Amino acid sequence: MKRETNGAGLDAQLRLQDQVAQRLKARRHEEGALSLETIEPRAVFEGEVLTNLKVEQKNRAKELIEDFMIAANQATASYLKGKGMPSFRRILRSPERWQRIVEVAARWGEQLPSEPDAKALEVFLVARRKADPLRFPDLSLAIVKLIGRGEYVLDQSKDGSPEHFGLAVKGYTHSTAPNRRFPDLITQRLIKAALAGAPTPYHPEELKYLAG
Repeated sequence: MKRETNGAGLDAQLRLQDQVAQRLKARRHEEGALSLETIEPRAVFEGEVLTNLKVEQKNRAKELIEDFMIAANQATASYLKGKGMPSFRRILRSPERWQRIVEVAARWGEQLPSEPDAKALEVFLVARRKADPLRFPDLSLAIVKLIGRGEYVLDQSKDGSPEHFGLAVKGYTHSTAPNRRFPDLITQRLIKAALAGAPTPYHPEELKYLAG
């Protein structure tokens, strides 16, 4: 007998997930998560021959996945901390070149605080996206370069967690892409050990070395 799929049930699930994802996103942006938009190329192949490069288009489905990945990474970090396991945190420190960002905003007549302020920067970015959506990716790229790169650090404290300036979250790790990022694979191994009630498979000093 052919099994029928419940299309209505799937539709309801996806709509519920989308609502939750949008609320998670809104909450992060209220806290100062940055609305950045960079142009990502997508390779077009004919057989095994590269024939073109096209701009990757964003949509709600991709945003839903991104929002849940962020939530999953937060939940993973919280779970491992609750189990007392030293683990990686993915952080983005307050920009050392904040004054350069202030100067960029001043070109459009906007005044940012003298000290790094993610919420103020987010207000500026939202305004510029609305005013000039065509050139907003260029502005985003300039801001991304000035903010600097993220890094991995070892978190083995029982209190607090380092912050990610761009996402406006604390206690954030990488765990959702073990097929392409080694830190995610390490995190998955830590989760497996925690679920089994086994000791950590990595010594803290080893994790500190791998984080660097």
